[in-house]
Amino acid sequence: MIVSEEKFSEDKARDYFLQMLQATQYLHKQGIAHRDLKPENILLKDKTHSVIKLSDFGLSRVVDEASFMKTMCGTPQYVAPEILCATKTGGYGVECDLWSLGVILYIMLVGYPPFNDEKPKKTVFEQIKTGDYDFNEQFWSGISQSVKDLISLLLTVDPHKRLTVSEALQHPWVLNSCSPSETKRKRNEEEEKTGDGSDQKSTKKTKK
Repeated sequence: MIVSEEKFSEDKARDYFLQMLQATQYLHKQGIAHRDLKPENILLKDKTHSVIKLSDFGLSRVVDEASFMKTMCGTPQYVAPEILCATKTGGYGVECDLWSLGVILYIMLVGYPPFNDEKPKKTVFEQIKTGDYDFNEQFWSGISQSVKDLISLLLTVDPHKRLTVSEALQHPWVLNSCSPSETKRKRNEEEEKTGDGSDQKSTKKTKK
């Protein structure tokens, strides 16, 4: 299970997340909502740890454009807001899986969930219903703005405004592309960590 690792680098998270999106896209094309996506249900296929597969389809259900699901199900920290309000809103669709994927991606990058019991004035369900989460600078400072943008688009309370799986697959972070400024920032950070930047400068001066 991917849950066996505390957190992942962006590159590794991207590789796994792309596979999650592709698997979810396949399900949705078949008219199936998983409804219980979480790290515990994402397994590593073999010892190479390069391929993942979704598991536990006990709560999955076939749904089409003419029907909606109304059963409240799923794991509390990963459940979408529309599931919590299903009896009042008339039901929910496959969009609930994209919310869960947003929570999973968040956890993969920092090792803790966006909705938790550490906010004493709000229960986990209240946080979910209002989309009350943040990117604490203490833990997110070295993580790209691009992936934060993707998470925000997935953790959108209104399911009609949330990214579809096809749209998520076209997001710049998933496609591994970013703006020139973002690329420069990441390069500078890497140089600071390795010291390569200063070494390269000194080498150039020597050549002159």
